[in-house]
Amino acid sequence: MIAAPVLGFVGGRSLLALQARWGLPALWASSLGIFGIVSTAGLSLFPFLLPSSTVPQSGLTLWDASSSH
Repeated sequence: MIAAPVLGFVGGRSLLALQARWGLPALWASSLGIFGIVSTAGLSLFPFLLPSSTVPQSGLTLWDASSSH
């Protein structure tokens, strides 16, 4: 669970790779950074897909949004 924010910080290394004119490492570092930021947001909201701002109990959860068999 701690790996997602760490990957977000790895994206900061993409600026160093760009300054050194390393194209492929810069691409990988920025991709990992974006993945880390999106994963951090997803893991922090889990299991709520759409949290309610007025009534916390009425938010849409992952299990409420899935279809039945």
